[in-house]
Amino acid sequence: MFRRLRQHIAEMDRTRWVILGLSLLVTSTIVVLFVIESHFGIKKPTVVAYFNNWNTAELTPEPTSAQRQQAEIDAAAEAVISGLDAGAAPPAEQ
Repeated sequence: MFRRLRQHIAEMDRTRWVILGLSLLVTSTIVVLFVIESHFGIKKPTVVAYFNNWNTAELTPEPTSAQRQQAEIDAAAEAVISGLDAGAAPPAEQ
């Protein structure tokens, strides 16, 4: 078996040796660069900026007058519904 392999290698053309050398060079370059990159990694930024995105004052703003009026209407409607559920008469209109 080794005799056939040795004979096959001895009979190879010069172009095949060049292609073999180039393919081994490219493969070894990729492997070496991968190992170097995995060891050192990508350079991390040195400055870290923090932002306050969850300001509670902005999340719960004061209700507008229209929102207050709607809340009063909703409360009155809930009172009417609860009164009807309890069997009481609806409140008199003004």
